[in-house]
Amino acid sequence: MARLSNPLSSLCLGIIRNWVSVVRCGKGGLIDEQGTAWTRLPVSEITDQLAHEFHLEVNTRKIYRALKELEEAKLIRREQRLKHRYRRDYWYTLTKEAEAIIAAASARRFSKKLSANYKASSGLRSAMITKAMIVAKVIAKINKTAIHANKIRPLGFL
Repeated sequence: MARLSNPLSSLCLGIIRNWVSVVRCGKGGLIDEQGTAWTRLPVSEITDQLAHEFHLEVNTRKIYRALKELEEAKLIRREQRLKHRYRRDYWYTLTKEAEAIIAAASARRFSKKLSANYKASSGLRSAMITKAMIVAKVIAKINKTAIHANKIRPLGFL
């Protein structure tokens, strides 16, 4: 498993992963004859996205280094596709190793979330029903109507 020494590298990997998934949905980018989804990402766009999403002001040189680290770790591939005299942007895609690492990490997160939800579900249900009863009683006092506690159920637990 590849270890990244720079946190900026993992942020750049996340940005590339998101744009590659957009390309796989058929919106923009390029899918080559082998079925590999490529996205064109100038470093200035990565800088803008980091500033907008993470409120990070990062020098473009640091982003170049982070992308180089990702390429050396064999997590992304970088090529100058559709090369033109004036336009020599790099195109990025994820390697199979990166996709396997991301899939394993998301599976671990999902299983942890499921087990935590299962353990907390019994206590959470009773707490939610109790809160719903309290809210209903407050509303009833405001409306000056009588509400019987046994008739009130939250919509999700009918």
